[in-house]
Amino acid sequence: MGLPLQLPPDASSTLYVEGIPKDASEREVAHIFRPFPGYQSLRIRHKESARGDGAQRAMCFVEFDNAYQASVAKIACGDYQIDRTDPQAGTLIVHYARGRRGTGGGGGGGGHMPPLHGDEHAWDRR
Repeated sequence: MGLPLQLPPDASSTLYVEGIPKDASEREVAHIFRPFPGYQSLRIRHKESARGDGAQRAMCFVEFDNAYQASVAKIACGDYQIDRTDPQAGTLIVHYARGRRGTGGGGGGGGHMPPLHGDEHAWDRR
């Protein structure tokens, strides 16, 4: 599948990836995205499920130089099966990361992602 000539309005230089196993390391997941041009960084944060059952979910953000490069990775990695030997393992679902309300979001600037160092809980307060 090729890229459209025009990116969608919600295109961003940051991707949000669902379906990461809770025991996956940043190094393991980075091996999936690192080959794509413009790859900058990846981080995984574990957050308690909103259901209040004590379950953890992995929140994964992947940063690229621009929205076009992120779009290439998004299309290529959508439906990527992270563990082909485990029939219970799901597939990755890749979205453009949304900006915080009131900041304009998207657009490829990447400024909507919380800092990689420092205030590690900035995303939780949105």
